[in-house]
Amino acid sequence: MFAFLVIEGLALILLQLLPEPEAKPGRFDAQVVWEHERNSFHEEDAELLWKPVPGFERGYVRINSAGLRGPDVGPKEPGRTRILLVGDSVTFGIRTPWENTLGFFLEQMLNSRPDAQEVEVLNAGVIGYTSHQGRILLEQRLREFQPDWVIVTFGYNDHHNAQLSDREKTQRGTQNLVSGWMRKTKSYSALQRIRPRTEDPIEREPVPRVSVDDFRENIRAIAELSLEAGARPCFLTTPIRPDVPMVENLRAIEFSDQTVWMRELDFALGSLPEPAQRNLTEHFLGRAPLDLPQDAENCGRILELSETHSNLSIFHYLLAHCLQVAGQTDRAAEALQLSLQNDTERRSMDRYNETLRQLTSRGEIELIDTAAWFDENPDPADFADVVHLTGDGYFRLARRVSEEWSALAQTATRTKP
Repeated sequence: MFAFLVIEGLALILLQLLPEPEAKPGRFDAQVVWEHERNSFHEEDAELLWKPVPGFERGYVRINSAGLRGPDVGPKEPGRTRILLVGDSVTFGIRTPWENTLGFFLEQMLNSRPDAQEVEVLNAGVIGYTSHQGRILLEQRLREFQPDWVIVTFGYNDHHNAQLSDREKTQRGTQNLVSGWMRKTKSYSALQRIRPRTEDPIEREPVPRVSVDDFRENIRAIAELSLEAGARPCFLTTPIRPDVPMVENLRAIEFSDQTVWMRELDFALGSLPEPAQRNLTEHFLGRAPLDLPQDAENCGRILELSETHSNLSIFHYLLAHCLQVAGQTDRAAEALQLSLQNDTERRSMDRYNETLRQLTSRGEIELIDTAAWFDENPDPADFADVVHLTGDGYFRLARRVSEEWSALAQTATRTKP
């Protein structure tokens, strides 16, 4: 222990003597946003990778003694229906007061039905979780919660790229805890600053956190786990705002790898004049509105890039902004439409929602297709960004889920697939 303290002290002195590393121009690290959200009320876990800290309470977040969002929950009472919500930040309600979340609204709506059996809703959503983590969570704790229903929402984080898949990270087990602890030491920081960089992270080929095939198997496993525990599983597709490309959602992306770059945005930043780079970086870190310089150099460069790289959504999106500010609304609408048509992020995300629909068509799971419903009933006021909802959006989502759940509850209970 004494030796470690000596090394840490020497490392601290070294850090003070060494110059700060130069920031690479044009680099956007969405991990800055994610680390703030994750580290504020989550802790490292060897199998789950991270989990909420029981008893945490600050700002809009309250984690109860069971590690779930919301007020403390007592033992399950006879005659009461218990619904367990499992999912990601959409289920959790990121940056949303408890009284505006899906769990709160759903419990209120189901208990307001005339002559209805009392219902309680537990919120086990965790920011950044994939179906892989949700499956492990249920393997560990499903019987502890004793739900009658399990309502599951995954897909958004599953499709994001990382240096290692979630399954590979979990296989490393306690290495995750050790590496997490090491990254917090002064010795590690000093070593990172002095060691030569032999590989540029952007050159590594990323993989989905959870592939579509693994997503399918995770969903099947979650359904089976629920039925074996005496609970009835039901799945939700993830709503996506239809009128804005997903590149606008980079400010809310949750990465678990600090070395992961969004290639399209990184390329865009490096291709634009420096004033535009600064505003775009601040915007996608959630620190400033999009306010690109409207000079001829900047807008001309964006137009040139949208023509040269017509398959990249981001340049059409930025061109739409320039045209809208210039009052050319028709051309702005055309550019925005091209941005949506070339939205590879959206197409990737759609594959996960479509996988849920395919499993439903085969009779393997029960589904409430909330994504299709939001597409058919669009309202920009429902969305805080491209995927996360506002209080109004959660209210409409809860109303839709309560209506369809009430109908499902009247049908025969499903058996193990």
